[in-house]
This record gives sequence, structure tokens and C-alpha cells, in this order.
Amino acid sequence: MNFFRTITFRVTLWYLAILTVLLTSLGYGVHASLSRVLFSNFDAALKERAAHLAGFRDILSIIEGGTFEDQAGEYLTFYYYSSGRLSTIAPRGRVFPVQKDRIDRALAGETRLSTLESPNGGMYRVLITPFKPDNPVIRPLRFSEERPGGERRPEQGPDGGGRNPRPPGDNPGPEWRDLNERGPMPEDGPQRREMDGRPERGDGENRPPRPGARSEKPDRKRGRPIIIESAALVIARPTGGIDEALRQLLRILCVAIPLTLVFSAGGGMFLAHRALEPVTHIAETARRIEEKDLSRRIRVRSKDELGYLAETLNQMIDRLENAFKRQKEFTSDASHELRGPLAVIQAEATLSLRKPREAGEYKKTIEVIAGEAEHMSALTEQLLELARADSGREAYHFETLDMNDFVQDICGDMSVLCREKGLELKVELSKRPVAARGDRKTLRRLIFNIVNNAITYTDPGGTVTVSTGTSKSMAVISVADTGAGIPQTCLPHIFKRFYRVDKARSRQGGGSGLGLALCKHIIDVHQGRIKVESRVGQGSRFTIMIPAVLDPLCL
Repeated sequence: MNFFRTITFRVTLWYLAILTVLLTSLGYGVHASLSRVLFSNFDAALKERAAHLAGFRDILSIIEGGTFEDQAGEYLTFYYYSSGRLSTIAPRGRVFPVQKDRIDRALAGETRLSTLESPNGGMYRVLITPFKPDNPVIRPLRFSEERPGGERRPEQGPDGGGRNPRPPGDNPGPEWRDLNERGPMPEDGPQRREMDGRPERGDGENRPPRPGARSEKPDRKRGRPIIIESAALVIARPTGGIDEALRQLLRILCVAIPLTLVFSAGGGMFLAHRALEPVTHIAETARRIEEKDLSRRIRVRSKDELGYLAETLNQMIDRLENAFKRQKEFTSDASHELRGPLAVIQAEATLSLRKPREAGEYKKTIEVIAGEAEHMSALTEQLLELARADSGREAYHFETLDMNDFVQDICGDMSVLCREKGLELKVELSKRPVAARGDRKTLRRLIFNIVNNAITYTDPGGTVTVSTGTSKSMAVISVADTGAGIPQTCLPHIFKRFYRVDKARSRQGGGSGLGLALCKHIIDVHQGRIKVESRVGQGSRFTIMIPAVLDPLCL
């Protein structure tokens, strides 16, 4: 058998398809859940950091003074409007650039969380939230330092980036350019500022002194105060740790899911093969069962669905074996029953044709032939009735019958046979109405056969008693005789086809062994029962029970 057409392959294929969908969905769910949890915690930390900074007293002045200690890897930037211009202040001048429209939305009261690219090229989780400082006035520090040749360093602004924002009303010189003049800050590259035609220093780190430069403590001065009209806080933290954890989880899932599918395929094929192994055994056993040998049976190894299937098949084979057995017995018995009359007819005809005989001898021969032909005709009729009964093609017409009148009518016809044989026929009818539903024709045949057997096997001077009654919602008809009786060993077999207790005596009486088999079939059709009690030398009693009609008004 082609493996790809087996149930094992199809079951394994469907199993793997379902398992793939489940594992992929599970992996996606784990990845999404972990990402949501990590970023939720990350966002909660950002919000907590923003709340902490909001409660920090005079934080802008502390940052402007250069004494604020920010966290490693964190961008902390304050965007504020002063005199209608947007400016920034950040520890060590490390400004995280954000588009102006985002700042304006934050200043309008909107708090936003988003993932943006940093100036140095990594991905950062950014919180932009409105900020209301406790002290809206900042006095920027001015740093001055003499250089060789009388040259002075430019003054340092509050963002520590080498820029000195002038107080409102001053004309900005070449050393100051605010955000309004430069437009929105880009998000895809580092921010650059210009001062006196030179680029801004690093990200807050001091340049190393020039060779030969004189190192002196700078002179600190307070400039004009800056009044903050509105401000927004931007906190940015790198998401590299979360991204790496998620990538590591994705790599693990990409390796674990295929490996799980491979091992599951092997295990699924093994389990499917073991589970379907009894089916192969059933098929092989069924293939070896033939019409000539129906004795083989399927071994039942379990009590599951396959065990139930095997047991059902064994029961079916039992029925088939019994049917074939009955068919063989029926064919053999029918051939035997027909062979006798045919042999007698052939012998009588051959003997009469050998030489001329007297008219009386010819008449006797013809009588013998007629009797055997009549016996064959009755046998053939009974065989046809059994064949119709077995095929279920016989039609029945059920009606409600008064069993007292019905039995009285049959016994009236049978009394003639009793008088000819010298028997006494007693009819004992119930004083109460006895009604039953049945087919009149077949029930007549049933009672006629039972009474006829009683007459046949009772010696002259004996008695045949027919009675009616009821017992537990059953109509009861009893036929008893004082005849020869039936041995106890024969009672279980008397309803089998062609079975005769005394074959020689039955032959003389014209019996074929089919009468009681027909009676048993009629009883089964009427959903009744038949019971036999007998003792050798004392007689027999046949009790027929048919479901009764309990309402006497139906008569």
C-alpha cells in the first residue's frame, strides 16, 4: 500500500497542520504579550520619571547650573517658549530633537508616548508631556575665560552646549539662534547648533584644552532673567535591551517551533501507526475468511472503539456462519426429503413398466405415486413459506381477534380428525373475553399445526385438550395431549427445520420436520412466545402466548 494514501499519513499531516497553526499562534501571542508587558513597564517607568521630575524643586535652575545628575543613556530635554520663541535646556547639552508640532501638542496639554530614532542612530522610547516649572524665571549663567592673546571664550548658556540665550528684548547676535529661526528639529539625525561660525561642542562634554592654553577658573555671572511662558518635558530612553530580548525570543521560537514539529511528526506517525494497527489486523483476518471457512475470528485486544468494531465484526461473522450453516442444512435436508418420494415414485413406475400387470396392481401403484406426490407438494409449499418468511416478503394483516371464538372455530374443524382416530377433543374456553391482535391466516396455521401434531402423536383412546386464558397481559392458548411425549434432550431442537424426534415414525405420518419451524416463525412475527413441557409416555403441552388487547370493548 502506498504510504501517502494511508490513514497514518493523512492523520499525521492534519495533526502537523493543526499543531503548526497552534504553535505559530502561541509564539505570536507570547511575543506580543511579552512586548506589550515590557513596553508597558518601560512606559510606566518613563511616566514615573516624569512625575519625579515634575516634583523636583527648581529643576531648570539646577540643570542650568550644571549640577543635575541625569541617568546613564537617558535623554532629558526641556522645550520652552520665552518671548514667543522656542528654546531648549538639557543636562550637559544632550538635546533629543523632536519635531515642533509634537512640542506644540504637548504644550496644548497632550501627553504622548512614541518610538523615535535617536541622533546617534538607535531607537528610543520617548515621552513628551507638558511641564509646569515651580519657578518660571531662570537667570542664565555667563562663563568667561581669558585665552592667550587676550581672547575670551564665548559665554555658556543654560543648556551647557556653548550657547547663551539672551534675555527677551536683546537682539540675537551671531552667537545665538533659537528654534523658531531654524524651524522644526529633525528626527533622523543629530542636531547641530552654530555659534560664532563654529559648530557646537559634542554632547555636553568639554573640549580638551589647546596646547599652551592657560587653565583658569571661569568667572561665573548671572545674566538677565528668562521668563518661561510654557514648557514641555521630553524623556527618551533607549529600547535596545527590550529589542534584543524580543529578538532573542524570536530566534528561540524560530528554532523551537520547527524542532517541535519534527519531533511531533515522528511521534504522531508512531502513535497513529500503533492506534491503527488493530485495523490492519482486522483487514488481514477478514481477507482470510472465506465461505468455506467462517471459523476465524478477530482477536479483541482492547475495549475502545476499535475493540468494539472487532467485536461487532465477530458477531456479524457468527451470524454469517450460522446462516451458511442453516443454508447447508436446509439444502441437505430438503434434498433428503425430496429424494425419498422421488425414489418411491421412480421405483413404483419402473416396477409397473417391467411387465404387464393386473388393473388392481396398477391402481395400487398409482395410489402410491399420488400419495408421494401429495407429500412432495406439501413439502414444497412449506419450503416456499419458509423462503418467503426468511426474505420478509410475506404480507401480514393484523386485526383484533376474539381468541375464544377463533379457537372454537379451529377445534370444530379438527374434531373430525379426532373422531377418525378415536381420540377425545376437549375445548376449555376462558369465561372472560380473550382478545389479541394478529394475522388470522398465519395464526390459524399455527394452532392447526400444534393441534394436528397432538392428534398425530397420540394413540387411539387418548385425549387432546385445547384451552384459552390470559396471563400478565398475554393471551394464552394451550394444547395438551396424552401421547408419546418428547425426550428432554430433544426439546431444545424441535423448532429447527427438518428436525424430527422419531424419523421413521414421522415418515409414516407424513411429517417433514418443517411444521414447528413455521410455528416458531409465526410466533416471532406476532412478538409472542411458545413454551413446551413434555414427558415421555405421559404426553406434551404446548403453550402459545401472544400480546393481548386489554380493552374488551375493542371486540
